[in-house]
Amino acid sequence: MSRPGDNLYTNSAVAIDINTGKLAWHFNIRRTTRGTMTKSGIHMLYDTVVNGEHRKVVSHFGRNGFFYSLAAITGSFIKGGQYVNEFFELDQGSSKTRQARRIRSEP
Repeated sequence: MSRPGDNLYTNSAVAIDINTGKLAWHFNIRRTTRGTMTKSGIHMLYDTVVNGEHRKVVSHFGRNGFFYSLAAITGSFIKGGQYVNEFFELDQGSSKTRQARRIRSEP
């Protein structure tokens, strides 16, 4: 599917300042809108220690097989990584001709 414009916030984690209603930060997790890889799902908010410092973190396990951890206050990238060895993706085409294809990741 093609969308006009730059699609800046597509597939992004977005934080809104609840006091002003303005955008606090955004982090684009996947730079495409192709197929089933649009970013949707739960974001986990938690406190943890990162490099010896107490941090508020937001993490997301994406449908693309990767997880992302961001600083909840600033949106800066903390870490990411692959959490599956393989996943299935629907081929593009009409709904009648779509077939799942297996995508393997190299270790």
